[in-house]
Amino acid sequence: MYQIAEARTYLLQDAPPPREQRWEAVGDPASFVRMLEVLLGHPASPETQAAIQTYGLRHFRYVTEAASIAKLFALSLEEAEKLLTVVSTLRPLLSDMRSALPLMRSIEDVAHAYRHLAESPSETLLVLGVDLRYQLQFEGHVAQGPIEHMRILPADVLAPILARKLPAFLLVHNHPSGDPTPSPSDIATTQTLFKAAELMGVQLLDHVVIARDGVRSALFLEEGLDAPGLVG
Repeated sequence: MYQIAEARTYLLQDAPPPREQRWEAVGDPASFVRMLEVLLGHPASPETQAAIQTYGLRHFRYVTEAASIAKLFALSLEEAEKLLTVVSTLRPLLSDMRSALPLMRSIEDVAHAYRHLAESPSETLLVLGVDLRYQLQFEGHVAQGPIEHMRILPADVLAPILARKLPAFLLVHNHPSGDPTPSPSDIATTQTLFKAAELMGVQLLDHVVIARDGVRSALFLEEGLDAPGLVG
């Protein structure tokens, strides 16, 4: 679906070869469809069922805008608001579903796993902690809003990674403008956190910027994922 030239595969220091990637859905899509049909009182459309197969329940971990849900799941705004009301009660459960998350071995992996962020109207910065086999072991919300207006302390990002004794982490955030080009603030923040991580003995693998017009790295500035209409 996506094309990337000279794609970088992240290299963990002294890491064993990563296992084969698994694309396991979080939650049972069939059960999710049944829940939706009971909630709405009519069968889910083929477009909605296909979207549920693609995104599953993971989409509701941080995204709370009904308009975004309506677009991704081919629902009316009223239907999306009903769905959000129900799934909000599942968020504590979703936060514990780590074993079903995909591996984070490259910018393309991150783009696939977090493509829903491209449709979010607000900027969100996440930190993703991985183990030596690139298995995602921690997903944390760092901040909301444009990075140039945030005061992001290295401790805010590194504390959960160090507490879990994870060897590496990634950053991912979205640009609601649609342009994935890293801003000067994105680049400066990335460089600061890269140096802080080195001092603490952990590795920043990448800082991935996701938007409607594609995906870019704020760490490897020459590399990006050219994917117009990322979630279209």
